[in-house]
Amino acid sequence: MDKLTKKEKKELRHQEWEEKLKNEQRNRLYKKIGIWTTAVAIFGLAVWGLIAATNSPASQTQTTTNLPAPDAKDIVIGTSSAKVVLTEYADFQCPACGTYYPIVKQILQSYGDKIKYVYRNYPLAQHQNAKPAAYAAYAAYKQGKFSEMEDLLYTNQKDWSISNTSEDIFRQYAEQINLDITKYNKDTASEETKKFIDNQLNAAQTLGINSTPTFFVNKDQIQTPPNFNVFKKVIEDALSKK
Repeated sequence: MDKLTKKEKKELRHQEWEEKLKNEQRNRLYKKIGIWTTAVAIFGLAVWGLIAATNSPASQTQTTTNLPAPDAKDIVIGTSSAKVVLTEYADFQCPACGTYYPIVKQILQSYGDKIKYVYRNYPLAQHQNAKPAAYAAYAAYKQGKFSEMEDLLYTNQKDWSISNTSEDIFRQYAEQINLDITKYNKDTASEETKKFIDNQLNAAQTLGINSTPTFFVNKDQIQTPPNFNVFKKVIEDALSKK
C-alpha cells in the first residue's frame, strides 16, 4: 500500500473529524427526539387521565342500605323536601377534609334547597384535636351556627391542628361568631356532646368507613370526586332519578 502524503493525511483526518461531528450531531438529534416523544406520551396520558376523571360515570357507587337516615340529633343543613341527601363523614383536623370543604360548600350553594346536607363526625384517633373541634362544631350547631364554625375550623385548620391550646382557640372562634359563651362552654364539656360524637364515630366504623372524607348521595357511597365538576355530575345524576 502506498504511503499517504502529508496533504492526504491531513485531508483524511479532516474527513474523519467531519464524520465524527456528524455522528455526534445525529446522536444528539435522536436523543432530543426521544425526550420529546416521551414528554408527548406522558402529556397525552395525563390529558387522557384528566378527561377520564372529569367524565367518570356517577355509576361508580356502592349502595349501603344500612346507612342511618338523618334524625333529630344529626347535624343537618337543608329542608326535608330536598330531593337529594348528601352525607359526609369527616374529621375537622383531616387535611383532605379541609381540601374538600370549599368543593362541598360550592355544591351546597349551587343547589340550595335541592340538597339536604348531613355532616357526621369521624374524628380519627391520630388527630389530637379532632374531638375538641367536633365538640366545638356541635356546640355551635346547637346555637344555629354550625356553618360559621365549620368555616373557621377548616379555614384555620393549620393554626390549631397541632396546638396544645386548641380549646382556647375554638372558644375565640365561638366569640367571633357571637355564640352565647356560657352555653357554648357548657355544651362542649357536656357528656351529651361527647356521647353524640362517639356514637357517630362508632356508627361510621360499623358501616366499614375507614377514611375521611367519605360521601354518600342518598344511600349510595360515591367514589370521592376529584373536583367540583365531577361532584356536580354525581348530584345532577341523582337529581335526574327523582
